[in-house]
Amino acid sequence: MSREERSHEGSEESSDPAGSANEAVECATVIATAWTFLDGECTDDTRAWVSQHLGACEGCLSQYALEARIKNLIATTCKGDAAPERLRQPR
Repeated sequence: MSREERSHEGSEESSDPAGSANEAVECATVIATAWTFLDGECTDDTRAWVSQHLGACEGCLSQYALEARIKNLIATTCKGDAAPERLRQPR
């Protein structure tokens, strides 16, 4: 099962093939925006659109929750780690 199929799994099916394609593109865009959304780096309009989509699409909400857990795990695991000095110096 592709990432797009997993991200849209559990949401309402559309009998309109074009509508289904549009929904799949929308779901893929939401999931691609997940990290920007999680980091608070998206515009207010994008934040509102993603929030609305996540409220209506259980598949995307589930995928978003997974992305949030991964981000939290990385932050927790890497807490206090600093880049080596040779990587922090400008070239």
